[in-house]
Amino acid sequence: SKIEEYLLQFEEVRKDKTYSITTEGVTEIHVWLRDNVRKPDIFWSKLRHQLMVIKAIDLPQGVIGPVVNSDFGGTESMIIGISGKSADYNRMKDRISLLEDKLRSIPAVSRLKRIGEQKEQIEIAFRSDRLMQYDIDLLQVVKILQSQNVINPTGEIRSGDYTAPLFTEGHFRSIDEIRDQVVGSSATGALIRLKDIAGISRIYAEPESRISVNGQKALLLTVQMYEGENIVRAGKQIEKYLDEFTGQIPTGMEITTIVNQPEVVRINISQFLREFFMAIVAVILVVFLLLPFRIAAVAAAAIPMTVSITLALLRTFGIELHQVSLASLIAVLGIVVDDAVIIADNYVELLDRGKDRWTAAWQSATELVIPVLTATITIISSFLPLVI
Repeated sequence: SKIEEYLLQFEEVRKDKTYSITTEGVTEIHVWLRDNVRKPDIFWSKLRHQLMVIKAIDLPQGVIGPVVNSDFGGTESMIIGISGKSADYNRMKDRISLLEDKLRSIPAVSRLKRIGEQKEQIEIAFRSDRLMQYDIDLLQVVKILQSQNVINPTGEIRSGDYTAPLFTEGHFRSIDEIRDQVVGSSATGALIRLKDIAGISRIYAEPESRISVNGQKALLLTVQMYEGENIVRAGKQIEKYLDEFTGQIPTGMEITTIVNQPEVVRINISQFLREFFMAIVAVILVVFLLLPFRIAAVAAAAIPMTVSITLALLRTFGIELHQVSLASLIAVLGIVVDDAVIIADNYVELLDRGKDRWTAAWQSATELVIPVLTATITIISSFLPLVI
């Protein structure tokens, strides 16, 4: 309730659509933003910071979170897998880190995410016979090991106006340091180390899930791109890096591009462009076959002029060229030709009435501007529900 009340104080949040769902031990608050919020990422960052403050002040001990998940709408442009039947997860992780460093240099790449990492842990298997032999209390050994992960201030060094704090070093840096940790002493005064009473080994924790590529254990790297960037151009840059990186991976590992959205977009756009130009050629041929040459020439000239102006306006208003916009251009070819034929036909009719060419030219358009515009707007209105 405290968090929900706090959220509703933000002007960016829609009060009528924000709601919460509570189950045993978990509460989810679904936050909806107003349509006029232009930069939602800035709001989510602000919200994360503010919720950490409210957690420190108002939330009881033992509460995990709150966690702000604003990445549910992200779409992976590419998914790359590094796999190997006998490859070690740490070695695959190192290779993915190198690849990430290369991909971060591409301006269009917004986010890189690893999937499938396996957590490591240090397993300490105590030997009960050794504990009894050295008369070591197991709980005391556990406290000694836990204390090594605590960093405490031990003082400071003052030199004029400069003060440097000092802290005890408690973290283990290697498995050998854990083995050599002193946990007690024998009756004769000899130091007893952890390796004397237990077996210590580095193992992978029990995984919640595993990822495999072509039947081999693998790690995945997902690539997201900024909105409005040229995904095809960025895909070519990534493929260039992947070709260079493939020759650098060790024997027994292989790199696989599982999802390649830039390539899919490139193929689809190429197909649409080919169909678009085929439609233009087909319309022009039909016009020239069925109409007098001069009228057909005027109608055919309207197609490239209209398409060029349309592409210029799309770029001006920031509308991206994609499958829907290309399909729309194909759909309106008939409207463009129909309008041009109607105006040209009216021009010929005015000439037959004895009008001179200049008068017939401007009257042919002005007389039919309302009917032609009304018909065109009617057809546009029929497609508006697709936009909304």
